[in-house]
Amino acid sequence: MRFNIKLVYTLIIFSIVLILTFSNGLTLKELDESMTIMPVTDSVRLIVKLYFVDDRKLKVEERYIQFNSANYSEKIADELRNGPKNKMYDDIFDGDVELLSAEVIDGTCYVNLNDAFLKSPYWETESKEYYLWSLVNTFAEIEGVSGVQILVGGKKINAEVGELSLMEPLPRRDEYIYVKKVYPSDTVIQFVDNINKNRFDLAYDLMDSKSKSVMDFKEFTLEMEQYKSSISGYRRKIYFTQSFTESQIIYVKYNRSEYADTSLPSVKYENWEVVQEDGLWKVKLY
Repeated sequence: MRFNIKLVYTLIIFSIVLILTFSNGLTLKELDESMTIMPVTDSVRLIVKLYFVDDRKLKVEERYIQFNSANYSEKIADELRNGPKNKMYDDIFDGDVELLSAEVIDGTCYVNLNDAFLKSPYWETESKEYYLWSLVNTFAEIEGVSGVQILVGGKKINAEVGELSLMEPLPRRDEYIYVKKVYPSDTVIQFVDNINKNRFDLAYDLMDSKSKSVMDFKEFTLEMEQYKSSISGYRRKIYFTQSFTESQIIYVKYNRSEYADTSLPSVKYENWEVVQEDGLWKVKLY
């Protein structure tokens, strides 16, 4: 087949004319500065832990904050000023007490309160240490902070809390933090819930080391996919624990869902063995 050279040239010239005509008809509107969004390259969104007082213990609330390297401590201070979301928790800002500033300098976070703090009920009672450590533990979460210096009106306080002087930066104290006791049944329920959510990685971490040595993660995933299918159509009803010398057996009862196939048994039972390993309860499969 022979090409028509004249026709090809004609089509090329026509295409060029069409493109030039179209481009000349375009008008680009210049946006003013108020209509543009500048990229923020140093802004980070992160979860932080805030500590509040609840019955002579510190309870944790997690918040998302967006910050940059220059205002991290002040953003945390803002969240503390907002108070706890759980109305059962207490903080020192219920009355006239104010958190004036929070600034990190050379590994120490300087937390400056107003003069009302020394006249508040928190300062005059034995519970003052919990309110102080709610501040200390919160700001000690900042990476690189080794101590928190409490200031009132920009000045150090010549006083003691426990065996420590407020003239020096205070260290983090974990003994004030409430820790929920984890029971053997909690591990089993968490294990099964992770399987149902396809979080096989988290479930695998809840197994004891001997079970992991017998079954690698790939084999575990395949077997747990089959297990997940076996409890499809059931809802967990009750569970109870039977204690033995070296382990605990968790018995779980399932009832068939009202939406499930009626050919399935109406009730299904399981039992799981858990053992202690490094102070934690672990599921023993083998």
